[in-house]
Amino acid sequence: MNLLTLQEANDQSYDRGLYPDFFPVNIGDDFKLESHPELFVRIPNPRKVRIEITSYRGFCMEAVHYYAKIIADGIKRCCKNEDGRISGVYGYLGEEFNSLPRDKRAIWGGNYEIEVARPITKEDKVKDPRRWEDYTVGENTNAFNTAEEAEETAKAIVAARFGEGWKVEIDNPYTK
Repeated sequence: MNLLTLQEANDQSYDRGLYPDFFPVNIGDDFKLESHPELFVRIPNPRKVRIEITSYRGFCMEAVHYYAKIIADGIKRCCKNEDGRISGVYGYLGEEFNSLPRDKRAIWGGNYEIEVARPITKEDKVKDPRRWEDYTVGENTNAFNTAEEAEETAKAIVAARFGEGWKVEIDNPYTK
């Protein structure tokens, strides 16, 4: 596996700026709203990071690429019901939650999803000039040439961005 610096891993992550650069295993456990003191957090143990490899090959004419996504366990917002049972809390949480910074709302939301990218190469442009005509060498794309390349890049991103304690699972039906 190629090792990436944290900066390189973030550069090859499409997460729309929602998440921090690094994910410690306890991320999100600081959830607290003054307007809803009854809410608390449950975090899966062990916390998992899943790498999923997909493709349109066989479904779409001329599809030749593979895609990688990283899906990490988020937090589950909970409350105790009158009968003592614990329920998940979803939906609108009020103005206090909505006024939080965007990255905090994302951390206190559901699962964390990151699309994996790679730089476009000269070889890409030579091999398929029509497909890559509007791109420059070095610009990122989420389309990988092989399932192995997609998986290896995703594993390198996980190694750089996720701390100790995360359990990594890989779903790559193309390399079994």
